[in-house]
Amino acid sequence: WILGGLLIAVFAGALVFVGLAIARSTGASELLTWEVRSPERVTVTFAVRRRAGEALECAIRAQDRTSVDVAYAVVDVPAGQNSVQQRLELRTLTVPNVVEVLGCAPRGELSVISPQFPPGVVPPAQPWTP
Repeated sequence: WILGGLLIAVFAGALVFVGLAIARSTGASELLTWEVRSPERVTVTFAVRRRAGEALECAIRAQDRTSVDVAYAVVDVPAGQNSVQQRLELRTLTVPNVVEVLGCAPRGELSVISPQFPPGVVPPAQPWTP
């Protein structure tokens, strides 16, 4: 009986731990589209799902064929609806091969891969403006 009670207690504790981790989960992001507009610009559209009224920041990057960053931006998603679409004009160094949303989190809590530009390369200022 003691062993059975201990196993039940451990299982219940694991369920509580997983439940709390899910409840703390803040924002889910999804890349919807990206379109190369020129060698120095790509339009990125992504969706964010979050708790209502929560402001987030999202990291977006673009890489070339050799997996080197050609653009990197941290974008503010103001508080608002549970599900929103964001559009960003991302300034690039060259034509990207891939664009990705690295993740979203409440402001000041974003923990994603940092920019990976080659040594001596200055990241382009964001966002792209004419």
